Order: sequence, then structure tokens, then C-alpha cells
Amino acid sequence: KPKPSKAKPKAKANTKAKTDPVPKVNPAVSLDSPIAGKTVVVTGVVPGHDRKSAQVILENAGASVAKSLNKQVELVILGTNPGPDKLKKIEELGIQSIQWNDLAENLGIDVTPEKEVADVKAGDAPDSISGMTLIITGTIDGQTRTSAQEALEGVGAKFAKSLNKSVELAILGTNPGPDKLNKIADLGIATCSWDTLIEKLGLEITDEPPKKKAKKV
Repeated sequence: KPKPSKAKPKAKANTKAKTDPVPKVNPAVSLDSPIAGKTVVVTGVVPGHDRKSAQVILENAGASVAKSLNKQVELVILGTNPGPDKLKKIEELGIQSIQWNDLAENLGIDVTPEKEVADVKAGDAPDSISGMTLIITGTIDGQTRTSAQEALEGVGAKFAKSLNKSVELAILGTNPGPDKLNKIADLGIATCSWDTLIEKLGLEITDEPPKKKAKKV
């Protein structure tokens, strides 16, 4: 019997995923500007705090924290890695913003150091992913995670349930998590961007319509 062909050797780990241009937000407010009495919202990751504890800090400083980003919000508190959709909405609404670290310094709050994040770039996409074990990290524009996986499974790919040594290729969307990037670098997993891979494979994929929330009756 002919011996099964060996899998192609892994490419070297790479660096930074291809991302869309980040919308510009209004210049940060003056540090002398108090937040007492203002309606604020937090977006992005606040190092050392979950969303609830960050909200308590802001409320203790006299601010009212909104549940969502809307016209009533007077100030946006920017953590790390705020989503591009949120930044675009901040720009569209013309809301002022301030970095969490700057606000924390102004309020006399100890700032937790941010985690170091590996500089992981998107490498070259392979000619074929048939039989390869993949994982997707970050947001794939126009696709749900399920639809993106199904599209690649249709051309022979397999997907790991978690990021581990069995993964041969990590597909980077926008804003992949820092912990995932660090693990990709540690394991030496090859990477490529979603757009580059789809183009290389010659796949035509239509955008998935956004899921509508069921109305309460």
C-alpha cells in the first residue's frame, strides 16, 4: 500500500493581523474636567478590573454609567482594544472620550499594568487547507464564527475546540484577544488573515445578515 503523504511543515509564527483602519474619536477631554454629573460609558478592556468594578469606581466619582452607547452619553471611557464598531459609533455621535489610564490618574486610582502582548502578524495563506486543523480568533467581518468555520470545512479543514498544539493554522480576524496572541506565539503556530486565506483559496463567501434579537411579547 502506498504510504500516506506527510503533512507540509508548519510555517514560522508570524506577527500583527490585518485590520481595518480604526475610526478617529474626538480628542480626549481635559483632565481638569470632572465626571461628576456626567453620563458615561466604558468600552474596551480595563486592566485589573471587570466591567462592574470599573462602573463602581465611576459611580463613586459621581458619574452615571449608561447601559449602552447612545446620544445621552456625554463621555466615553476608553480601555484597551475598544471594538472598531464602537469607535465608529463614537465618531458618528461626536462624543468626547478619555483614556481609562488618564482618568484613573486624575481620580487618584492605581493603574494596573497592561499585559504584554506578542507582536503576531498575519503570514502567508496556504494554497490548501484540506486536512489541516485550524482555529479562528478575533472577529470576522460579515460572518459569524459558525458560518466562517462551515465555509472552510467545506474545503476540507478541521477546527480545534481550543488553541493547542494540534492547531496548524490560526486565522486572525480583527481584534484578536491578547491571551490568544500570546499563546499563538508561544506555540509557534502559523497565521494568516481571513481575507488573504479566502482570496488564496478562491472562495466566494456572502456576508451573513446580522442576527435579530427576538422581540418580547
